[in-house]
Amino acid sequence: MAVYTVRLLRTAQEKLEQAGVLMERMQEQMQSTVSESQRFMERSSVLLQDVQTKLRALDRLFAAMDSAGEAAARVSRSIQAISKSVEDSVLEARKAVHSDQETVNDLTQPNHRRHEPVAPLAGE
Repeated sequence: MAVYTVRLLRTAQEKLEQAGVLMERMQEQMQSTVSESQRFMERSSVLLQDVQTKLRALDRLFAAMDSAGEAAARVSRSIQAISKSVEDSVLEARKAVHSDQETVNDLTQPNHRRHEPVAPLAGE
């Protein structure tokens, strides 16, 4: 029985030593996992900051594009107004030229009658 007890104690001691080694390995793995998790969180934070910076830059780009679109619309409206003004001026010039041409034609026609002076009315 003493031999059995000694063997039992030796086996228990070996198992406890193996458990101790296993616990040390688990502790090392846990520390490694914690360290890796911290590095991952740091990298994620840097990546998130980079994404936020790029999103802010995109916001500024979209705002600039919106402003450019508004400016282009204003330029387009101005060009339309100028075009309308030029068109109106050309039409008025055509009318004036046509009217002047009619006057010239009236004056240069051979059978054009000149107005005779009107006789003064009695009492003048």
